[in-house]
Amino acid sequence: MKRFRILKNHLILAILLISFSCNAQVKDCEVAELDNELIKRGEEDQAVREEVIPVAMEYQKTGKGAFKMIRLVAKQNRVDKKNQKFVAKMIEKCGWPNELSSESHNAIYLIIQHSDLEFIDKYIGQVKEKAIAGLLDKDDYATMLDRKLMYEGKAQLFGTQTFQAEDKVNLVWPIADVENLAARRDSVSLPSMEEYFALAKKEYDVDMRWDKSLSLEEAKEMKE
Repeated sequence: MKRFRILKNHLILAILLISFSCNAQVKDCEVAELDNELIKRGEEDQAVREEVIPVAMEYQKTGKGAFKMIRLVAKQNRVDKKNQKFVAKMIEKCGWPNELSSESHNAIYLIIQHSDLEFIDKYIGQVKEKAIAGLLDKDDYATMLDRKLMYEGKAQLFGTQTFQAEDKVNLVWPIADVENLAARRDSVSLPSMEEYFALAKKEYDVDMRWDKSLSLEEAKEMKE
C-alpha cells in the first residue's frame, strides 16, 4: 500500500511537471490566444511583486522578515523565469505581433524588464521599436535602457535606476550628462527627479538620495 501511494504521488508529480512544461509552450500564433496568455502572465508578474515589495520594505526599515523575504524573492524568480521562457519562445515562433492588446505589449515589456542583462540585451531593440511605434510608452524604453546601462556598469541616461547601499539608503545610480537630464526626461514624459522622489515616498514610503558626486567606481563598490 505504501509503495502504491509513493507511485501515485510520483505519477501526480509527473503530470504536474508535464502540465507546467506545456504551459510554457506557444501552441500557435493566434493573437487572441497570445493575448489571453500574456495578460495572465503580466498579472502574475505584478501580483508576486505586490507580495514582495511590502516585505522587502519592512526588512529594509527594521531588519525583520528576512526568511519571508527570501522565500518570496525565490517565488518571484520562479515566476520571472517561467514568463521569460514563454516570451522567448513566443518571439522565436511568432515574433512580437503589433496586433496584440496594450495589456499584452505591457506584459511583454515587464517580463523583459524583470530579467537579467543577457535577456534584456537580446530584446531591447524590439522594445525600442514598439516604443517608437507607440505600442509602448516612451519611458518604457528609457527605463529599460537605464537598467541595461546600470547592469553593464555604465552611467544611466534618464535617472530611473536606483540601488540600495549597505546603510539601506536608496541611491540614484550615476547619471551621464546631468546638465541635459531634465530635457531627456521630458522628451520621454518622465517627471522631474524631485517629482520622482516625491512619488516614491508617497506610493512606497521609500526615501531616495541623489549624490551627484558619486562616481561609477564608488557606486559599483557600494552595490556589490
